[in-house]
Amino acid sequence: KSTGYYHTQNGPSLITIGKPGYAGTDEALLKEIHDRYCRALPVREIGARVFLRVGEPAGLYLYDPADPSVCAYRTGDVVQKADKRPLTADEIRTKVTKTGGTPFVFTAFEIESDDDAFLPVSALGRLRRDALDAFWDELTEAARKRQKPEKPEKALRENGRPEGFASLSPADRIWAQVGTKEQYLAAIGTGIRHVILDAPAGSALYEALRKDAGFLSGDAAHYLAFPEIMRESHRSDYLEMLSLVRKERHLMAGVLARTAEHLRFLKEAGYDGTVVADAGIYTWNTRTLSVLSHYCDLQVFPHELSGAQLLSSFGEEAGSRFLLTVYGRQPMMVSAGCVRKTTGSCAHSGTSFWHLRDRMGEDFPVQCVCGKNGELCHNVVLNAHPLSLHNYLNDPLPQQAKGLRLLFTTESGSKTQQILSAYLSRLDGDAQGGSAVFRDMKFTTGHYLKSAL
Repeated sequence: KSTGYYHTQNGPSLITIGKPGYAGTDEALLKEIHDRYCRALPVREIGARVFLRVGEPAGLYLYDPADPSVCAYRTGDVVQKADKRPLTADEIRTKVTKTGGTPFVFTAFEIESDDDAFLPVSALGRLRRDALDAFWDELTEAARKRQKPEKPEKALRENGRPEGFASLSPADRIWAQVGTKEQYLAAIGTGIRHVILDAPAGSALYEALRKDAGFLSGDAAHYLAFPEIMRESHRSDYLEMLSLVRKERHLMAGVLARTAEHLRFLKEAGYDGTVVADAGIYTWNTRTLSVLSHYCDLQVFPHELSGAQLLSSFGEEAGSRFLLTVYGRQPMMVSAGCVRKTTGSCAHSGTSFWHLRDRMGEDFPVQCVCGKNGELCHNVVLNAHPLSLHNYLNDPLPQQAKGLRLLFTTESGSKTQQILSAYLSRLDGDAQGGSAVFRDMKFTTGHYLKSAL
């Protein structure tokens, strides 16, 4: 059993390597969390009409007073003629409006009943449950219809090509994120103009930058990525990273922030360069966009929304503020509990890859980032197959975005070069560019066509 981070910082007990399933946690802790944070659900007001006619099935009609088009009607047992005492209006109301454990509260209630109608209380309860379940389905279906079109792929392809897109060259539109010097040199070799350096303190790429940044190309804009997990106790390491960005200002155009803590740190440190907010700093609507615009200059589209949802929500802002990830192994989980450290094989520096194998035989790369002296360790579990939107580059969203990010993690230098060349070719108008590369690749389209919501 583990209480996670609730009482202490991460340690070996946080990750089990002996049990594949969830082993549970402290029941007292769960009760404390439930009592403190889970006492009330958001309330949804609904109305009801009950129909009780002797000899006919009982009926219950539920509706949304604010939107009557959202409604549900269910029938139950046949209403009986009362032998002794018929149901009273108060009894019917009490039983039907009992909604404990659901987010509903009745604000309108009507009864149409014969004077001698009778129905067992248990039958009324079943009718209420069936109707509430049906109403919930209608409510969620209505929300889905508002959020995305019925045919997202069709909608993506019919929004038209934005004006002015052709003014940018493919090399200007691609942002390559690399974690090794070999990947970096491959990216620069293809002429890429924007490179994100995933080089946390202690990694080989960071040490190379710290010792001599002369290998960086003067023809590209570079952005240093901060690590996925930030600890206040190691603030000096992040200040050192920021100092490197400032020192190499002629080569470093900005930083990639992955968490809200990074945004606060950069603001407190008085950093005035370009800040790119990664997908983990969620922008799911225009309200969050308005808030984050005070802290960052560019943002990576969230991975969980479909292309259609992103286009409808942020289409007007896409060309000025957003990068779209079109390639790369997407992070499935970030953990401060390091697998290598737990097994006693931490390298205490650098970045390495292990693998987790699931029951289907798929290997999920685990990026083990071992910081200085093994004190900044964390793991990033990556998808077994990379995202690749090479077949959708002519869609409005990829064409309208300010940039297209290709995320390189496990790829060798030569593989990085092949994939970048393939994307450059397709962006340059060759519909079959890189066919051999993509033909041999197992890939996913992520949530581009189907939202996670």
